[in-house]
This record gives sequence, C-alpha cells and structure tokens, in this order.
Amino acid sequence: LNAMSFSETELHPYILADNEWKIIELLVEVLLPFKDVTTFMSSSEYPTLSMVISVYYLLLESLEEARKKDDMPQWLIQGCESASGKLLEYCQRTSVLHIVSVVLDPQFKLQYFVELRWPSQLINQIRDM
Repeated sequence: LNAMSFSETELHPYILADNEWKIIELLVEVLLPFKDVTTFMSSSEYPTLSMVISVYYLLLESLEEARKKDDMPQWLIQGCESASGKLLEYCQRTSVLHIVSVVLDPQFKLQYFVELRWPSQLINQIRDM
C-alpha cells in the first residue's frame, strides 16, 4: 500500500506511518483466529455440534493471549475483553446437547473437559448423565 501511495502524489496523505502498520499487525493477530475458525467451520464437510465448545475455547484462549501482549494498546485490550465477554455469554448458553455431543465424539470424549480443566464436580456430573 505504501509503495502504491508513494508512486501517486494524490495518495501521499494516505501513506501509513510505522505505528499505524504496527496497529494493523496487532489487529490481524487478534482477528486471524476468528477468520481461521470461520473458514474451517464453513469449509468443513460436516461441521458438528461437538466442535462448538472447542471453537469457543480456542477463540477465548487466543483473545487472552492477545490481551497479555506487552505492546497491545489499551483500546485493543478492551476490545478483546468485550469479545471474550460475548463469547462467554454464548458459552453459558451451552446446552446439555453440546456437552453430550462432545462426550460421544471419538475425537473429544470426556477427556476433553479434563484437558480444559473443568471442575471435577462438573466432569462427574457429565459422566453420570
């Protein structure tokens, strides 16, 4: 973009400064997992209900990692926190069907909840279903 802007005089006001490029890099870093999940779920031949919980946790984990970066501006940290809050709202709406689908899926099973460090009381409740 900058090369094109340098070559065209009328585009000079749109040349991005180094700090603006850094912001773009940070935005891409935060948004890339959302793009990847969207691409995977829409291109997957058979997206399944059991994938929902893992997708939420993957996105929550990526947002948490982004928030911890030293060079992350406060406004982007707040955006990550808002996105995490929205994802947690959706996680709280997780139904028994989501959980059962994970347990019955050979790639996840009950061990998945152990790996996510769900409380043992919840894991026992799932086991007793």
